[in-house]
Amino acid sequence: MRIKTRIDSVDVLRGCSIAGILLIHSIERFNFYVFPSNVGRDSFYVALDKNVWDTVFFIFSGKTYSIFALLFGFTFFIQYSRQIEKGTDFGYRFLWRMLLLFCFGWINSIFFPGEILLMYAVLSPILFIIRKWNSDLIILIAILLLLQPWLLYLMLAKMLYYELPIINLYGLDKWSNISEYLTKGSFLEMVKYSYKSIIPTFKWSLDAGRISQTMGLFALGYLFGRKMLFVESAKSKKLWKQILINAIVLFCILQITALIIHKDSFYFAEELLAYLSPIKNLAQTFLIISIFVLLYYKVTFKKLMSPFQYYGRMSLSNYLLQSIIGSLLFYPYGMYLAEKVNIVFSLIIGIVLVFLFVVFCNIWIRKFKQGPFEKLWHKLTWLGAKKE
Repeated sequence: MRIKTRIDSVDVLRGCSIAGILLIHSIERFNFYVFPSNVGRDSFYVALDKNVWDTVFFIFSGKTYSIFALLFGFTFFIQYSRQIEKGTDFGYRFLWRMLLLFCFGWINSIFFPGEILLMYAVLSPILFIIRKWNSDLIILIAILLLLQPWLLYLMLAKMLYYELPIINLYGLDKWSNISEYLTKGSFLEMVKYSYKSIIPTFKWSLDAGRISQTMGLFALGYLFGRKMLFVESAKSKKLWKQILINAIVLFCILQITALIIHKDSFYFAEELLAYLSPIKNLAQTFLIISIFVLLYYKVTFKKLMSPFQYYGRMSLSNYLLQSIIGSLLFYPYGMYLAEKVNIVFSLIIGIVLVFLFVVFCNIWIRKFKQGPFEKLWHKLTWLGAKKE
């Protein structure tokens, strides 16, 4: 079965996730991690900065990218099912499309070291592999991936006193390799050494559980497409209510467990907390998504969130433009606000940017139908094809 009309709730949800990513990137100074000194500052403002940082990370960190990954898999289902109806296997065209995404990601890494498009492009073949599997097998592989096999291995190895594997890639995975060229202040240095951010980003993503989780969410998003979960119906509404209840229960259990465990309370406590963290974020992600979807059944909420629809439809353009503008604001080759503004003010900058992007997208897409990079990506995707 194919979803025949565009689902506004998915576009709005994608827009909200892009907005959340922008807010996190703003307080992180787009992975530059340079901040003004707190020497001589009033303790109230120092504490306020910390509370804002903690709050933004609690709400968005590990959730916005998860939402984006889930919708990535869902979008693949839309594209794949549309071509199946035309008698075409979209899978091979998708691999070409992901090679193009890798190129977009590489360009983006010049402005924002640590970006996720490269990782999405590299991990996306899982969708090619599972595209013809039955739903039971897809949910099985999704569960296995979301259970974090790599982090589980690290925890069990520590618990059983096995020698833990060491992955240092001759030091190429160290974040200091990125900081070194970022602080030089030259845009040409950023262009020349942008490749240095790729390995550390993948290594961090592996150890944070994001590689396994991203693939699991890709698969789950594809399955959600098959099950029509984002299509408004009595059946999907009932399923989202069940997801909400399960997410609340799981999140509460994991949150309480994490609070009880102290980092140094026993030998493998740190590994256990690292294992539980992405699963807790996943529970919180589905809590957020289910609340959003259920609220979207309400006309008032739908109207309130409608400005984010076009922001979500232009997600690739927005993600790339956010990186460019963010680096111009915070990096040494631009305005270098990283060492001039505190956390609260950088969050305000992020909020203002979200507002401006929403306004821009609502103007642009009514005139041009697609974002600039979406249009380019679409044309290149179907290069050489007889029919789209």
